[in-house]
Amino acid sequence: MNNMRRGFTMIELIFVIVIIGILAAVAIPKLAANRDDATAATCLHEVGQLQSEISQSYAASPDFATWQAMTLDQNITNITVGVANGNGITNAAGTVAHGTTITYMCDSDNLITIAPQLVGTDYVMVSTVLGGQNSPAALKAAADLQAKQNGNLVKTYRF
Repeated sequence: MNNMRRGFTMIELIFVIVIIGILAAVAIPKLAANRDDATAATCLHEVGQLQSEISQSYAASPDFATWQAMTLDQNITNITVGVANGNGITNAAGTVAHGTTITYMCDSDNLITIAPQLVGTDYVMVSTVLGGQNSPAALKAAADLQAKQNGNLVKTYRF
């Protein structure tokens, strides 16, 4: 009779564990990079949406000659307001008006400030890229914003 037990030897199990470890060591950095790219893309989309909504609010105001104050938590859609970390606008509430600055955070790092200003007789929206300092997603988003602005840190939009 054959009394041999069927199963895996210790060597076979160790080889399988080593192979799984090598695969994990290759895959985990790629997954982390994809996560940062997705966060940066979300930040870029939200910054564009924020700039667009501020412009539309101004254009839709009944008194086009003056800057119409806009409450952030009522008129800004799909962007979190009052964030301390994460993605969104750091201003807890208040209005967007002449002299008010809005700061947008990307992955808990300041990415951009937007300030409506009166320049001569024109109302402009000045967007300043802060560059991101700690987060890989914010650094990528800042580089993409600067590329869209032809390398400039400050972009002025005329209404």
